[in-house]
Amino acid sequence: MKMICSQEQHIINLRLQELEHALNRFEDIVAAESNKYHVANDYPNILIKLAGKTIWTFREILCLCSSGFPEGALSLARNLYEQSITLAFFNKVRRNADFQDYVDDYYIDAEMQRTRVLKWEAKYSNNDAQQAQRYENELQRIKSSAHRKGKGDYWWTGHNSFSGVVEYLISTESDVQFSRMMARVHIVYKRACASLHAGSLGNNIRLGVEPSFAGVDNTAKAQGHELPLCFSTYSFILIVGVICHELKLDGADLLKEFNNLAVFYMDKWHNDLGKGETI
Repeated sequence: MKMICSQEQHIINLRLQELEHALNRFEDIVAAESNKYHVANDYPNILIKLAGKTIWTFREILCLCSSGFPEGALSLARNLYEQSITLAFFNKVRRNADFQDYVDDYYIDAEMQRTRVLKWEAKYSNNDAQQAQRYENELQRIKSSAHRKGKGDYWWTGHNSFSGVVEYLISTESDVQFSRMMARVHIVYKRACASLHAGSLGNNIRLGVEPSFAGVDNTAKAQGHELPLCFSTYSFILIVGVICHELKLDGADLLKEFNNLAVFYMDKWHNDLGKGETI
C-alpha cells in the first residue's frame, strides 16, 4: 500500500482532532439529554436515535480520512446527508396539523422493512412458504395502519423517492441563498453516488479525479479529503441545529465550531478545484 506522507501531519492539516472534539461535545450533550426520555415511537426518540447513528457514521468518516481513504469517506458521507434530509423534512412539516402522522409512518416504515427481510429469509433461505405467507400477512396488516400510501423508500413523506424529498425541500425554501446551497450540496451527493455505485461503474467514472485516469485505485492518498469532510460537516450542521433546537439544547457554540470547519474544508476544496479537480 502506498503510504501517505505523515499520518500525524495529515490529521493536523485536516483539523481532524478539532472535528472529533466537536463531535464528542455533541455526543455528550445529547447523551445527557437522552436520559430524560423513555423509549417510545415518538419524535424525540427519532432525534436521539438519529443523533447516535450520525455520530457513529461521522467517526467512521474520520477514521477513513485519517488513514487516507477519501472515496470510502465520501460513500459514508452520503448517509450523513440522507439523515440530514430526513431531519430537514421533519423540521419543514413540524407545525403541520398532521405532523404525528409523519412520525407514525416513519416507524411503520421501519416495521415494514424488518418484516420484508424476515419474509425474504423464510422464503428463500429457509424454504418455508407458510412462514413467508405469515410474514406477508403481517406486512399487509402493518401497511393498512399507515396514514399515507405510496411506493419507494420515502413513501412516508408523501414523496416516493429521496430526490423527490430533496426537490420538495428546495422548492419550498423561502431563503433563496439557502435553497441554492442545498442544491449545490445535492450535486456533491450525486457526484458521490456516481463515483461509488456499482451500477454506475463508479470506479471507472471516477468523478473528481484526474480525467485521464482509468482503473481502480484503492491506495491511500494524502489529497482529496476536503470534499467528503466538507460534505459531512455541512450535513452535520443541519443535524446539530435541528436536534439542539427540538431538544432545547445549547448548541450555539457547537454550530459555530462546525460552521468554521465547514468553511475551512470548502476553501481547501475550492483550491483543489482551481488545480484541475472537477465535480
